[in-house]
Amino acid sequence: LASACLITYWLAIFVATHIPSSSMPKLGWSDKVYHIIAFSGLSFLLCWAVPSRLGQRFRQLGVAGGIALAYAGFDEFTQQFIPGRHCDIWDVAADAVGICVGISCYLSCHWLLTQVTWGRRLIASFSR
Repeated sequence: LASACLITYWLAIFVATHIPSSSMPKLGWSDKVYHIIAFSGLSFLLCWAVPSRLGQRFRQLGVAGGIALAYAGFDEFTQQFIPGRHCDIWDVAADAVGICVGISCYLSCHWLLTQVTWGRRLIASFSR
């Protein structure tokens, strides 16, 4: 399930960021907000999809964050070849903020589901 969600989301981000600017709707907020939101979701899903072994949580998060950051750079680089789009280092910075937010949200959700009583009960009820 994690891999399917990740692949679907990643494809959606790729398509959305490679639409020519003439075909894009006007955005209500700064594009940096959208970058933060998009890469929060991507890094959260990467954390969920990257396997981890007991005691290797930081390695898992580092791999997920590294993949997301590498993709952010690749995504910005390839946008310069799309009509009306350009490469912007500040977009990569917003992506990096989003990556940190996504990893933090993943850690919070993981903690709630594994360390809090109601979270463990919820997992147990879905495991039946």
